[in-house]
Amino acid sequence: IDYAQICRGLSELLVEKRFQLLEALAEYCANWLLTSFDIQWVTLKITKPGAIADCQSVGVSIKRFAK
Repeated sequence: IDYAQICRGLSELLVEKRFQLLEALAEYCANWLLTSFDIQWVTLKITKPGAIADCQSVGVSIKRFAK
């Protein structure tokens, strides 16, 4: 897998996208990865530092499989 290509692709896709929930962002990214690259599964972790007072960060982790 070309991780630089993944970073470029996600950066281009997300520049104009807005998500209310980290879960929605994770689902969008996982779906894009599974449909854009020859991979069978993906585990994705997204964190948001400073989202809640007194917490270092909050986040979500998902695992999705190709259909």
